[in-house]
Amino acid sequence: MKRILLGLLILPVLCCCSARNQRDAQQYDDLPIRLMKLLDAADHERDLARYRWCSISTLTQYLETIKQDMARGAPVEEVERNVSAAERFAAAYELQYRLSKDLKAFNSLDRVIRLYTEAIELNQGYAEAYDNRGEAYLVKGDFSQARRDLHKAVELDPGLANAYNGLGNIYHLQRKLDKAIQYYSKAVELNWGFAIAWINRGDAHMAKGETEKAMLDFNVACQLGYEPACKELFALEK
Repeated sequence: MKRILLGLLILPVLCCCSARNQRDAQQYDDLPIRLMKLLDAADHERDLARYRWCSISTLTQYLETIKQDMARGAPVEEVERNVSAAERFAAAYELQYRLSKDLKAFNSLDRVIRLYTEAIELNQGYAEAYDNRGEAYLVKGDFSQARRDLHKAVELDPGLANAYNGLGNIYHLQRKLDKAIQYYSKAVELNWGFAIAWINRGDAHMAKGETEKAMLDFNVACQLGYEPACKELFALEK
């Protein structure tokens, strides 16, 4: 149904182009199909919302921007750049998710990073691409590059809770627990329903020997439906 609706929204846009822009409009012919595929990708990404390495893409915002560009008869190159950035993000996101299911496939991390890099080159303001590339660098063990990307992500989008969670993970792995808790706290402040950030902060409190604080965080994550937190809470209550 969404694909049909998107097609109905896009076709009038194509039809309303002026005669002066008609030749450009004809060059948009393959874009509706590509946009429909991106909409499917955005729906799929929402299904993967608990995947801790990835930030949910704002592909629907890209679709709206692209439709507006097409309506005003923007140059084909400009529209193509936006579409291509979103396509590379979607491909990287899907591959990054598969890595969470098969940790032996870490050789694919370089491809993930390359796809996000291409998306960033096409759109320098793509905060989610910086965020997810930073997470990929973190998994690869390149903390320095991960930190740079995640800080760039929050510079572009101060409300990006997932990037703060990623920064917390870096400091957690480096045993800088107070710094980790600071970033996890910012993540849950921005998104109270971010269960993974709650359990991560709980783990950091546990590492500091702050069992009561950890239990409070695990309880919130458990109430949010995150099963691993329920198991940790149950183990502590025994």
